[in-house]
Amino acid sequence: MNNIWNQFMSFVNRFSGDYFFSTPVETTMIWILIGTFLIFSIIIFSFYLYLRLSHRKNKLYQEYAKSFFWPNLTFGTIGLFLAFFRYENIDILAWRLWTYLDILVIVVFNVWILVKKRSELEDSIAKQQTTKRKEKWLKKK
Repeated sequence: MNNIWNQFMSFVNRFSGDYFFSTPVETTMIWILIGTFLIFSIIIFSFYLYLRLSHRKNKLYQEYAKSFFWPNLTFGTIGLFLAFFRYENIDILAWRLWTYLDILVIVVFNVWILVKKRSELEDSIAKQQTTKRKEKWLKKK
């Protein structure tokens, strides 16, 4: 019973203010964070390259790829700096709060891009197809 209570309190302490505004001591978590940011950077970069190379003639897909790549590159670089600050134990910049906020911003921003930009992309593609169809049949003299 005591072991279960300790595990529960360990979980509850993660939501206290002291947990978010303290600097972690363990170094394995730093390497896990760096690895996670690098893996996500590789995934986003490969998605960017796929969209750029598979749709070379279509500028709409290239703009869509840019809207994914540059913000993720920026927040990923910020995450790597935060991992470095955590490793160096810089007081305010090594707080756990910044890493969680960085991850939260990346997730929210990517969901926003998927929902909003994807619908804009579909509308733009539909407009582009209708103008191409009109140009095909209504050629200028």
